[in-house]
Amino acid sequence: MKKKKNPKQIAAIVCLVLIALSYIALIVVSLLDSSKSGELFQACLIATVFLPILCWIYIWLYGQIKQKPTIADPDIFQAKEDSGEQEIEKS
Repeated sequence: MKKKKNPKQIAAIVCLVLIALSYIALIVVSLLDSSKSGELFQACLIATVFLPILCWIYIWLYGQIKQKPTIADPDIFQAKEDSGEQEIEKS
């Protein structure tokens, strides 16, 4: 039985594919000898930095809209510790 992928997984997969394509473009551009190769090289490097950041923001916003905790939440580890303490107090 196939497990249905949620939007967070799809966003992560798309981000990984875009980063891989960025690296491939980076290699191709570095091997080319043209007047625009320097600018294309910089664009590929910038994409390498900003694509994961954009993916993190998307996952965080998805969690905020759906009111669900995600791995992108800054306090995800604190929330897990608090829930564990509450479970101990209940028992």
